[in-house]
Formats: sequence, structure tokens, C-alpha cells
Amino acid sequence: EDFLVGRRFPAGSGIAGWVATSGEPVVVDDLTASRSFDRSVAESTEYVPDALMAAPLVSDGRVLGVLEVLDPSPQARSGLPELDLLALFARQAATALRVVSPDPPAALPPSRRADALRLLGSLEQLLRESA
Repeated sequence: EDFLVGRRFPAGSGIAGWVATSGEPVVVDDLTASRSFDRSVAESTEYVPDALMAAPLVSDGRVLGVLEVLDPSPQARSGLPELDLLALFARQAATALRVVSPDPPAALPPSRRADALRLLGSLEQLLRESA
């Protein structure tokens, strides 16, 4: 976690790049068989997953990033309801990110920033519990 916080990855490469470009969520059960998987990026994080789920963080029609769940349990990646749930979390996270980091930058009341950070923390906990 400490190693990844604040780290940025190339937007146009790998599965996350495809998700960011297409705006569509995806589940990949076997990353060794995926041509889109950028193993070198994963190796640079010192963790190479076997499977993943990913959804775009979209706010106001703009992709802010990609939310990924690495090595989700087989039950969590088994169908459309789980992918829809991940997409819902991604939409909520994108909304919270826009509140925390408005574009263009503006003075943000501390209470709104605190609310957005609490929302992001709650989303993180829900994702951990559902994975």
C-alpha cells in the first residue's frame, strides 16, 4: 500500500489503459492469457496478479482513472452483478475524487473534503470486504 500510494502508471498501456480508453469495466480471469496485460508494469509494483476486475473512474464524462481489484475471489468475478457493483463503486469514487480535487482548482470547504475522504475510505472498506 505505501509503495503504491501516489504512484502513477501510463494511461495508454495495459488493461487499465484499455478500460480508461474504452470507458468499459472488464474482468480478466487469467492474466497469463491476456495480450493486454502489461506484466512489466505489474512487476514494477512487486505484485503480479493472476486475475483482475477493473472499472473506469468517470465523472462529468471524463475518465479520472481506473479502479482495479487484483486477484478477486472466483465468486466475486463470476458474473455481471459483481461487475456492475464494481462499476457502482467506481462511479462513487470518481465523484468523491472530483470533490476532493476539483478541476479547475478552487477553495474547497474542509467539511466537503472530509466528507469525500470518508466516502473514499468507506468504498475502500466495502471493496475489501466484497473481494
